[in-house]
Amino acid sequence: MYAPVLIPTFNRIDHLRNCLDSLKTNEQAKYTDIYISLDYTCDSRFIDGNNKIKDYLEKGIGGFKSVNVYIQQTNLGLMGNIDFLIDRIKEGYDRYILSEDDNVFSKNFLSYMNRCLDEYEGDEKVYAVCGYMWPVDGDHDSLAVLKMGSLFSAWGYGTWIKKSEAINSHINMGELYRMVNDRYLMKRLRETNRFIYVELLKGFFERTHVLIANGEVQKIDLAYSVWMYAMEKCMIYPVESKVRNTGNDGSGQNCVNLDDRYLDKIGESNCNYNYSGQKIDDHDSYTDPTLLSSEEADRIEKKIDDFFYVSGKELFRTDIAYFIYRLFGRDLVKKLLEIVG
Repeated sequence: MYAPVLIPTFNRIDHLRNCLDSLKTNEQAKYTDIYISLDYTCDSRFIDGNNKIKDYLEKGIGGFKSVNVYIQQTNLGLMGNIDFLIDRIKEGYDRYILSEDDNVFSKNFLSYMNRCLDEYEGDEKVYAVCGYMWPVDGDHDSLAVLKMGSLFSAWGYGTWIKKSEAINSHINMGELYRMVNDRYLMKRLRETNRFIYVELLKGFFERTHVLIANGEVQKIDLAYSVWMYAMEKCMIYPVESKVRNTGNDGSGQNCVNLDDRYLDKIGESNCNYNYSGQKIDDHDSYTDPTLLSSEEADRIEKKIDDFFYVSGKELFRTDIAYFIYRLFGRDLVKKLLEIVG
């Protein structure tokens, strides 16, 4: 089965065009249905950009089995736009590939995704298949894959509707409290992935507004990372990335400009890495996934944990906040963090 590709888009015509042009180079493009939803805006800053996308889409896009376009009349927001696309394909498919409009793909991205979605459909531990990999490994066959359970990346991933609905049903504030109150789980998460541990608690205490909005948990990368880890699920990742993300140019909703302010102190990390210049897999096709051993996968996961910079000061501060929470509750921690800034 060839999974449909869902692409929510907004304002960024060059990003969307590059995304689709890269998908067209895939040998399985001619078998693939594309679903694109352009979100609505009445903000004068984005009207021109959206009109350019509308004109581009109305001219027609070739190279695929079909291209299905939806122009929204009300603003759905990113997550609403994604949910809209998933609802459109539920009756005809049991799986999908999701990409925001700022990803560029290797020539074997679709064959890799479809092959792995077939291969791991029956593995209840595997929640999704990702096309991205952080720039941390050059020691293994570039066509190999690994299982990783502490980090979710939405930079071009595929999943099955039943598995997605199952994990989504658990993502709520009650479950979030339950996980944060599980000291053993939090201890393991801190040891496995310091970055997710810190970002989870920053979101829980609402020091950032990424995880919780309007009293609800947002179904974003961070939430999926935490829930996947807590539910002992995992993602399939390629050893060499099949996706290059170009959204860290300040144009996206959740990506920001990156700079070299930390370079002298910590070297190359997620704080300053040039994602838009990342090398991606240059193979034309993909056949069968070769799964790395758990020991090899653990080594790569450790490299990724090191790549995501967390200062000792930030880790210590997070530990203290969690300790106070365990004694006095969330409201007091939120007040104290507002005071200390």
